Amino acid sequence: MKYYKGLFTGKGFITHKDSKNYTIFEYGTNIFYTDSPDWASKHNLEEITKEEAQQILDDYITEQIQQTPDYDTTDEDERPTYIVLP
Repeated sequence: MKYYKGLFTGKGFITHKDSKNYTIFEYGTNIFYTDSPDWASKHNLEEITKEEAQQILDDYITEQIQQTPDYDTTDEDERPTYIVLP
């Protein structure tokens, strides 16, 4: 399994057939984790390291927290949380 980045174009980007044939996770921020280099190539995705993917995701979450300072910091369901990539 490898990490990739590229532009998520919406409906039809990950088809039902893709989901049946491959393992594909989309983490938002245009980060994908898949076992199919062919699927990634079909969508012109660029392979990146786990560290690069984690940094992009962390930066995005930090930005969301900073842009919405009125999150109730006592309610975990209301605030963005950091994700540790597999």
